[in-house]
Amino acid sequence: MDGAAAARLRTATMFAAAVGLLGCGEAREQTMSDWDWGEKTVDLAVAAATPKPSVRAGEPVVLHTALKNFGFTPVRLVAQSPWVDYEVEVRDSAGRLLPLTKLARERMDMAEEGSRAVSELGRGALLTGTYPLSEAFVLSAKGRYTVVAKRTTFGRGDSPGFVSLTSKPLVLEVVD
Repeated sequence: MDGAAAARLRTATMFAAAVGLLGCGEAREQTMSDWDWGEKTVDLAVAAATPKPSVRAGEPVVLHTALKNFGFTPVRLVAQSPWVDYEVEVRDSAGRLLPLTKLARERMDMAEEGSRAVSELGRGALLTGTYPLSEAFVLSAKGRYTVVAKRTTFGRGDSPGFVSLTSKPLVLEVVD
């Protein structure tokens, strides 16, 4: 294994361990293949996970996001803030889209004014983040919610311009 591959493996193992400590799955050694990736577009994919599949009404909830480059060439990224890097949609059990809270709209407005960093997501690299789901949406009513994370990024090769990536739907149960 070359040095770059070893570094990627260490990073993936550390992140998987952190996810495991937060309760995203069983207490076992995890690998990045444990992420449930959305459809790959130009060798990129997005995944989303919550620490627990169910929470009590009013309990804080974070959404862990991951963007992975499954390709062999680096991809240019603009990273700014979890509030604007991902478009997160939450739907109730009837399929109705939940509105963003006032706090979320304010934070998104402030984040859009902030600085942007352009970088590269290398071959096989993973970019992770945390989105404060319970601050962005009111999740106080008991029921099942479906969460999807979307990210728009630069394309490459056959898809110049921008590409849209979507995670697989994630079900979050809110109980009393």
